[in-house]
Amino acid sequence: MEKSRESGFLFCNWCGTMLVLKSTKYAECPLCKTTRNAKEIINKEIAYTVTAEDIRRELGISLFGEKTQEEAELPKIKKACEKCQHPELVYTTRQTRSADEGQTTYYTCPNCAHRFTEGASCLMSLFHGTPAVIMASHALLTTQRASVHSFASPNTAAESTVLDFSMAYFTVDLLHYLIFLPNDFIFILHHIATLYVFATCRFAVGNGAHALLLLLILAEATSACQNVWTIAGYRKNDVVLARKVRELLSPPFYLFYTVVRGLAGPVALYDMAAFYGSGAAEGAVPPWAWLSWLVVIGSAILVSVLWVLRNWVDWFREKNKYK
Repeated sequence: MEKSRESGFLFCNWCGTMLVLKSTKYAECPLCKTTRNAKEIINKEIAYTVTAEDIRRELGISLFGEKTQEEAELPKIKKACEKCQHPELVYTTRQTRSADEGQTTYYTCPNCAHRFTEGASCLMSLFHGTPAVIMASHALLTTQRASVHSFASPNTAAESTVLDFSMAYFTVDLLHYLIFLPNDFIFILHHIATLYVFATCRFAVGNGAHALLLLLILAEATSACQNVWTIAGYRKNDVVLARKVRELLSPPFYLFYTVVRGLAGPVALYDMAAFYGSGAAEGAVPPWAWLSWLVVIGSAILVSVLWVLRNWVDWFREKNKYK
C-alpha cells in the first residue's frame, strides 16, 4: 500500500478557506485569491496511511456510503490547529496529481473557517458603535427637558433617529449570525433582546428613549477598542503585528471595559430602576415595558461583567506563566 503525503495546514492564512493546488508550484485560495508555495504543503511524507477501515476503527465514525450526502460529515482527527489551537481538524484524502503517486491528505480547521465571518461582524460593529455614541450624545445634549432624569419623556425626532440607526445595525448583524454563525446563541439572543427593547420603546411606548440612549452610550463606548482587540485576536497566532496589538490593547481595554460595564452600567441601571419603581413614569411607560427593559439590560450587564472577569483571569494566568 502506498504512503500518503501530508499537506500540512492547507488553508488560506487570511480567510481560512481550503486552498486549491493550481500546479506543482503553488496553491490558490478560491475566495480571496492569495497563493501559497506548494512545496510547503506537499513534501512531507507521513508514516501511516488513511483507509476507510482506519477511520471506522480509530475515530468511531460511519463510512460516507452508510449515510445520505446531507447526513455525512467529514472525519476529524485530534490534532491542534497551529493558528487558533483548536483541538480538532477536519481532513480529507484525495488524488491531486498523477494516478501513480500517493494521495494527499488535506487538513482544515473548522474554527478558523468561521473567523472570516466573525471578522465581518466586527467590521459592521465598527461602523455602528462610535457613530451611535456620537448620535446619542448629540440627541441628549440638544433636547430640552424639564428634568435631567426625565426617563419617561416623549421620544424626540433625534432620539428616534438613533433608535432607528441601531435597530438597522442589529437587524443586519442578526441576519449575518443566523446565516453564517447559527450556533453562536449568546450573540443571537443578545441581538434579539436588544431589538425588542429598542422596538418597543420606538413603536409601542413612544417614551423612555432618554434612559435607553444613556445606556446605549455606555454599551457602545467600548465598541471601537473591543472590535480592534477582537480582530487582532483572530490573527495573533500567525501575524506578529496582530499579536503585538492584542498584547498592547488587552490591559487598558479590560480596565476601560470594567469601569464602563462593571461600574457605570450598574449605576445607570439602578438610577433607571429607581425612577420607574417610584411611579414617576406612570401613564407614560407601562410597567410591562420598563420591567422587561430592566431584565434585558440587567442580564446584558451581568454577562458583560462575567466576560471581562474571565478575560482578566486569563490575562493574569498568562502573565504568571512566564514569571
